[in-house]
Amino acid sequence: MLRNGVPFIGFGFLDNAGMIVFGEYIDQTLGVALSLSTMASAGLGNAVADVAGISFGRFIEAFAVRMGLPDPQVRAHAH
Repeated sequence: MLRNGVPFIGFGFLDNAGMIVFGEYIDQTLGVALSLSTMASAGLGNAVADVAGISFGRFIEAFAVRMGLPDPQVRAHAH
């Protein structure tokens, strides 16, 4: 459970932190220039944070391995 749960926690933290930072930056720059609403800026920030989170997925999973968490040995079987 921990080996699979730690990457989700890591992704959730990065995604939410990125959404706040990117959304705020977009709101104060692009949002002001294009008269975007705060919600539109937050939505764009969320999209950027999602892409960043997916890009860092392998690093987060590698961190879980380095933590020494046991591999659950769960594999999909082809029929």
